[in-house]
Amino acid sequence: MPDIRGGLLLKREQAIGTVDNINTNFSTSRKYISGTLEVQLNGQILIKDVDFSETSDTSFTMITPPSNDLDYTDVIMVEYQQK
Repeated sequence: MPDIRGGLLLKREQAIGTVDNINTNFSTSRKYISGTLEVQLNGQILIKDVDFSETSDTSFTMITPPSNDLDYTDVIMVEYQQK
């Protein structure tokens, strides 16, 4: 869902990728401006270069793979300034 804050177009969406206790590679539906990517795991903001790293203008890698257990699956949301 696009959002405009301070004149900037921000995009908020669920990250694209498989949550399976193994995969760490995820992507966005559109290109983002480097340095504007915010990644949230279950509502908690992750720290760039500690919890995840940007790998291209549409993808990022998480340091720890998100969980998918019988009772609960992690949710990865992203927000970024679209190119």
